[in-house]
Amino acid sequence: MFLPWLSDEQKAEIKAQKESGSEKIGDKILEFFENVDASKKEEARTKLKAGCKHFLGHLIGETAAAEMKALKETGATDAEMAAQLEKVIGAMADGADKTKAEKMSKNCKKVYGVASRKRRHQHTLEEGFTEFLPWLTDAQKAELKALKESGGDDKLGEKVLEFYESVDASKKEEATTKLQAGCKHYIKHLIGDAPAAEMKALSDAGTSAADLSAKLVAIIGAMPDGADKAKAERLAKNCKKVFGVASRKRRHEHTLEEGFTWLWIESEN
Repeated sequence: MFLPWLSDEQKAEIKAQKESGSEKIGDKILEFFENVDASKKEEARTKLKAGCKHFLGHLIGETAAAEMKALKETGATDAEMAAQLEKVIGAMADGADKTKAEKMSKNCKKVYGVASRKRRHQHTLEEGFTEFLPWLTDAQKAELKALKESGGDDKLGEKVLEFYESVDASKKEEATTKLQAGCKHYIKHLIGDAPAAEMKALSDAGTSAADLSAKLVAIIGAMPDGADKAKAERLAKNCKKVFGVASRKRRHEHTLEEGFTWLWIESEN
């Protein structure tokens, strides 16, 4: 009912796990989902969402399930639904059903693209210096530190871009490569693993750069209002300029908008 998109080989693997009493079936299904062919991605996501609703509804009980449904009908976002589900499961009596619900909820969040961001690694400025900004001078790094310490987090991206646009020609290529990697890394962190995987699958399927760009804009637009969405919007704006420079040099036929998304997805490979 919920897994018609699996190959016969994958179904056999799931069946073997079930017969062996494995508790990793959900993880295995998620693995298959994350790697499913782009042509089957939407079908797989739709089916898995239906499966999540069915099995979680059974585990949390009819009353709680009805309350969740009513909340959804008021226009609650997937992120708000996930937060409410956490509360419902947290209030369940300890036992097998609660354990199953916790495991299923974790995997279902990834299907819906709302895996908890507060559990993800919190990036530091020092890590950024090492991984993506080694081309900065000590004075520039000190300026970024001072900006952050003064509460200017929302201006850090613009300052980095300012340094990038005036970087010495001998460091331009290194700076471009590092910033492109940083854009990919941080945007993926902000939009979530499932949307990022979906973007990569679309790219692998040959989706046009314009369509990929529109998809990324839609993903960010659909994020719940808040700090992460604001960060993603600022990051996308600045990253377009970084990828725009590269796109004009490497792919003259692409527009600035197209070059940004096309190169970002390319850097996933």
